[in-house]
Amino acid sequence: MTVSNIYGQKTKYRITLELDVFDDFNPHEIAWDKVFKLEADERVESNIEDLSNPRQWGIERGDY
Repeated sequence: MTVSNIYGQKTKYRITLELDVFDDFNPHEIAWDKVFKLEADERVESNIEDLSNPRQWGIERGDY
């Protein structure tokens, strides 16, 4: 008996972007599910780090 999968299999990807932008850009406003045109049973998670502010990503000024 042949079983066909109409919806295909899910695959997981990690895509890393590093943006150098002016301060009026807000990465928290990006609707990634719409950017990638995800379907109802697909999802995206975003992890946004502010690299211009070391206190946001765990390094205090003067620490090495």
